[in-house]
Amino acid sequence: MPERGASNNGFTPNAPAIMAAIAAADHARNGVDFGPFLINVMMTNAGQIWSSEKGDYPISFLFDEYGLDDGGFHSLGGAVLTQATETTASRWSIYAKPHAGAQTGLVQPASFDWVLDDAGSGNPNSVDYFWPTPPAGCQGVGICFAPGAGPDGFTPPTSWCVASTSLEPGLTTPFWSDAGQGWSHHSGNLSAVSLTDTPPGDKIRIAPRTYLSDEAVASGKFGSSGWTLVGEKMMLPVPGSGSTLPPPTFPAPGSLPPTVLHAVAILPGHAIVDPDPYQASAFYYLSAESSWSFGSAPDPANPTYQIYYEQLTQADLRAVAGLAIGAKSGVVIPPTANGLLSIDLNAEFWLRNNVGPTDDTVTLPLPPAVRVGAMQYWQRTVTLTLWRCDGSVAAGANYFAASVRPVVR
Repeated sequence: MPERGASNNGFTPNAPAIMAAIAAADHARNGVDFGPFLINVMMTNAGQIWSSEKGDYPISFLFDEYGLDDGGFHSLGGAVLTQATETTASRWSIYAKPHAGAQTGLVQPASFDWVLDDAGSGNPNSVDYFWPTPPAGCQGVGICFAPGAGPDGFTPPTSWCVASTSLEPGLTTPFWSDAGQGWSHHSGNLSAVSLTDTPPGDKIRIAPRTYLSDEAVASGKFGSSGWTLVGEKMMLPVPGSGSTLPPPTFPAPGSLPPTVLHAVAILPGHAIVDPDPYQASAFYYLSAESSWSFGSAPDPANPTYQIYYEQLTQADLRAVAGLAIGAKSGVVIPPTANGLLSIDLNAEFWLRNNVGPTDDTVTLPLPPAVRVGAMQYWQRTVTLTLWRCDGSVAAGANYFAASVRPVVR
């Protein structure tokens, strides 16, 4: 087994540059370039307009008549909070903003069409559902809510429709039922939109945490259906990133082996389960740094090495970010991890899926070129670190990759 590579406590050689780049970008304020438009991950500041302890579980509908607007970012649909799903991350949703001087990816709805209300619920407050009807070439992404006043009362907050070219069909799953509420004229049932199981490819796919009215979908009158966002992978510009790892050599006495920074991927925070329940970050940053680890095969007659994942922090990076890490996958977030985010980072992190292995940890024979002397070899260690917007570290791991080289003294 190789010796452990670079430490993952946030004090890797590239940590100062990564933290400086995170601070300079200030993505929590400025958002991130998603390709067709900017996105931000924001905790809704909307007020509660309707809540109930009945139904599947307690729920609150939220509304902000001033548009949920912060720096030009607007929502893609209405927001709700439920007791069953409420976590720190569940309060965060995707907001969007056009590039300066361009509105090709986002447009205002042609109209907000009234769908239903909670008539008969007996609730002291009322809520109306509206569908953002899109102009040609665009789609509404999520149902919107407003204080109950009928079709001609309050209109929903400003909400974007999205160009069809930046969308892919999503899955809809039951989210909340109004059972026991007494809604006498309409069904308030909601479905959540999540990613399909399409394998991650060369784009990033994001479900923005939006909802559909089951009644609106069933009626067919509104063109209401589930959509998810697709855009360019987002990388943090860090001086020195994009480097390749030089061939291994023994470092001079008192020095450390070289460590290079491949890339720092930007991940939307609504899809990350922070290991600290009191922490929340609009975005998280996954960095990949490589160095060489020194190893020695224990059995000269049958020399082998391993591709495996090594947890370095108390929190398991795989559980925190939904990552699949190992021989079978390389480093990816599959759409089935949480239904909110899907991305393949193997190209950016100079990794690959390994043909053949069916498990994330595998033992493979050393190649003939390495079978010399005491079977000593170098193995590439990829140090993965998940950073928050404030520069702190949420989780980290080492991934011992398939790259092995003979030891030359």
